[in-house]
Amino acid sequence: VFSTPDTAWLWVQILLGLGAALLLGIVLLRAGQSLLISAGAATLLVSNHVFTRWTGVPCSEPTAIVLCLGTVAAYQWARQGGQARWLPPGVLNGLAAITRPEALYLLPCLIAFELLGVTRRHMNLRGFFAFALPALIPAAFYFVLMRVHTGTATPYAQVYLKERAGASAPEVFFDLVGKLFRIPHLLPSSDFVNSALIAQQLLFYFAAF
Repeated sequence: VFSTPDTAWLWVQILLGLGAALLLGIVLLRAGQSLLISAGAATLLVSNHVFTRWTGVPCSEPTAIVLCLGTVAAYQWARQGGQARWLPPGVLNGLAAITRPEALYLLPCLIAFELLGVTRRHMNLRGFFAFALPALIPAAFYFVLMRVHTGTATPYAQVYLKERAGASAPEVFFDLVGKLFRIPHLLPSSDFVNSALIAQQLLFYFAAF
């Protein structure tokens, strides 16, 4: 707490990474998996190349991961009680959406799982609003704020798309994924070969994960 900002951030990121692994294990245990599988999945998470890379720098990804896993854990808890229990997962998803806007995808996924799943539904209309509104309101505030201050609701995406103007959709997708996973392009540049290289390395990453 009283150390330099760089040192303090490192400890915060480490705690967030360990918290994410713990939450993943809890989610899997509550989903009916064995202790061995849950512990193994948590171990694979903290040893994954992409996860450790983003956990080692002061950025928003580890916080968003913890909040997303917290959303899922709270969702599991909400399914076991009354409609008021749907408020905590909505609040956590709203906080995750403020941290990383793309985290909002969890909201439609969990609602669809609840309404269209093979298991008995636990959410009524009151629970739906208790879950959806705390997630949507902060996200809407974020997008409106970005629109007011930058002229677009997704400034980072717009800057990237302008840089890749004229490129095909697959080229944009693989280039974006390559930047995210820090996969270097081949020299001399070849979009087809680069895309194949990125796809191959992604396959290895997710197979390892």
